[in-house]
Amino acid sequence: MRWPLAVVALLITGLLPEGVQGANLSQDLQAIIDSAPPGQTLIIGGGYYTGPIVIYKPLALVGRGWPIIDGQGRGSVVTITADGASISGFVLKGSSFSPSLEPAAVKVEGAKGVSIVENRIVNSFVGVYLIDADYAEVRANQLDLAPHLPVLRRGHGVYAWETSGATLVENDIRHTADGFYLDHSPDNVIARNSVRSGRYGVHLMYSGDVELIENQLAQDMAGVVAMFSHRLLMVGNRITNNRGATGVGILLKDVDYMYAEANYIEENVFGFVGENSPQSAGASVLLRRNLFAGNDVGMALMPNAPVTLTENTFWDNGQHLQGIGPSIMMRLLG
Repeated sequence: MRWPLAVVALLITGLLPEGVQGANLSQDLQAIIDSAPPGQTLIIGGGYYTGPIVIYKPLALVGRGWPIIDGQGRGSVVTITADGASISGFVLKGSSFSPSLEPAAVKVEGAKGVSIVENRIVNSFVGVYLIDADYAEVRANQLDLAPHLPVLRRGHGVYAWETSGATLVENDIRHTADGFYLDHSPDNVIARNSVRSGRYGVHLMYSGDVELIENQLAQDMAGVVAMFSHRLLMVGNRITNNRGATGVGILLKDVDYMYAEANYIEENVFGFVGENSPQSAGASVLLRRNLFAGNDVGMALMPNAPVTLTENTFWDNGQHLQGIGPSIMMRLLG
């Protein structure tokens, strides 16, 4: 590959001989980062590198041959604090599993425009943790966090706190708590991801202007759970076979201005559940041209959920529409 003259590339090779493991052959990746000038692209060859590491200046770390960064159970594997930094092409593993440390495979703290692209993330508490990390790109990563743990002891796949303008697309996420958890994080896009085998596929809390486009959310306890949020757009999602303790395709609580179109909501316990949504005078929750098929109950609404339905298809549900009371809603919310 021929790099532009403006890009300085440093090739670091650290191939581990077959059958040999151990820290004695590890590379000091933090020292490489420390010595690199801002703006440099570091091409890191396949091998084993010990973490944790901190990227505190605008660097691009590009892995070749799937180099491994192992956090050795000590906090986060990679912490990024520099605007415009990026990491791609790595296997990231071995964060701490102590919730009090809020550890992650990649933790972004106060840095804008960070890119986390095409990494493989395993054996970590949280996959990607965005804290005040506006305009982040999290794309085409494979996350399989903690298949060995019960769901309530896992962290989230992508966790955004007070982050806006993020693009969270084309990720494959398995064995997490929530695949995507957005808390106080408005104006984000979640598109073309696959999430399965966790608690909630997408969980929104106090987060408005969020777009959910063409995601596949399957075999979780619930597909989408949105609470105290507003101006949500859901188009072309396939939400199937969510049959755990919650067992809901889409659950809304205290949501204003939600528009859902062309979603496939199939084989869940409840296809759609609504409470106090919309909650404000003049607000709306509109479902148009969605398919509710093969659910035990297609749609369950509390009396305070005056949703608007138009051109939807209800097919082969055990019961198409059901009214519910507070006791059932409390059970669903756990």
